[in-house]
Amino acid sequence: MMKKNIIYNLVVVLTAAFLTACGTDSKENPQSTGLYSFFNATTPITVTRSGTTSCATSTCVDNNISVDTNITIAVQLLKNGVVEPNQVVQMLPFDLKYGFVEDLVVLTTTNGYAVFNYQPAENYDAIIGQDVTIQAVFLDPEAVLTSSTDTPKELLRQDFVLQFR
Repeated sequence: MMKKNIIYNLVVVLTAAFLTACGTDSKENPQSTGLYSFFNATTPITVTRSGTTSCATSTCVDNNISVDTNITIAVQLLKNGVVEPNQVVQMLPFDLKYGFVEDLVVLTTTNGYAVFNYQPAENYDAIIGQDVTIQAVFLDPEAVLTSSTDTPKELLRQDFVLQFR
């Protein structure tokens, strides 16, 4: 009887260990291991046309067709799970054929949001149907404040996908 209990307990322990190990997939779902993390990122962002088209005869006339403007790209910065205001977040440069961000460097708001104003490309027809990934980074605030000649360490990177439809 004692032998059956030992075998039973061993099977239970091995099963629990196996199920626990199978649940840890940190490579597929990376988590921030540091003090800081990005949260609530506005991605993907679909950039579309707005307006009307009239086709009375064989010739079509576009009436006020324009690409959406006033697009906001945002991400929330947390430190130990709490919003982190007044920190510098930078948008990395990207090809201007996809548009531009008005200010590449912003301070997080009182709610910890880094907010970027995106302006779409002038030649929207050349990029319609494409997706592009742009990135924002958060650098070590201690290193940014010092006058060191070393490049500050990148603590976080956030991808934003722009979909041109």
